[in-house]
Amino acid sequence: IVVGMPTHYSAYTLEAQVESDRVLGNVFGAHFVNLYAYFATEYALSDAGITPTAQDLTDLQANKVPTSLRSDGTHLNANGYTLMAQQVYKCGKRLGYWE
Repeated sequence: IVVGMPTHYSAYTLEAQVESDRVLGNVFGAHFVNLYAYFATEYALSDAGITPTAQDLTDLQANKVPTSLRSDGTHLNANGYTLMAQQVYKCGKRLGYWE
């Protein structure tokens, strides 16, 4: 399983990250977990049972991981890391790596 970066880093342009994820998806197919594409949507907040705050909605409009899932500008918080683990688990299960 190849896991993409869950957050967008300021030193790495959004366009570069999207292109990198596109290439990884093409190379690794179903073995690639595109975490950024997941976290930069309301699906992640919904999966965590979090009602989006005004700041979360602003973040999503700016293609950022919602503040409610981050501990700072770069790192995920406990909810974010739990969602990350769940996405990797779902990928492994889908691929038959574990039951």
